[in-house]
Amino acid sequence: MRKRLFLLAFCVLTTAHCRPAPAVSNIHLSLKLPDGYHLLLRAKPTFTLYTEKGKVVRSFPLTSPEQTFTVPVRGLAKHLKAVAKVFYCPAGKEGLCIIHKATFSVDLERKNTELHYTLPEDL
Repeated sequence: MRKRLFLLAFCVLTTAHCRPAPAVSNIHLSLKLPDGYHLLLRAKPTFTLYTEKGKVVRSFPLTSPEQTFTVPVRGLAKHLKAVAKVFYCPAGKEGLCIIHKATFSVDLERKNTELHYTLPEDL
C-alpha cells in the first residue's frame, strides 16, 4: 500500500508519465515492393529484433509485404533495432533477385508502431 501511495505521489509531484508500459507491443511492417516484383518466400525473409548490443531478441518469418508482429515487452529494453531481411524478384525472373536489409528503430513503450519502407528497384 505504501509503495502505491509513494508512486502516486511521485507521479503527481514530478508530472512524470505514470501510465503502465504495455504488456505487448504491436509492430506493423509495411514494405512497398517495386511494380512487378514479389517476395521470394523460398529464401525465408525475416524480421528480427535486436538489442543495442546486437543480441537477437526475437526473429519472425516474413510471409507478406504487410505483416503485424506482437512482441511481449516485459524485461526488454525500451528501444530495439529491427531489421527486415528481404529477398524480392521481378515476376517470372526468380534468378534475378535482390537481397535487401531495411533497418528501423522500434520504441517498445508504444502499444502500436508503424514501420514503412519502400524497397528499391535496383541496387
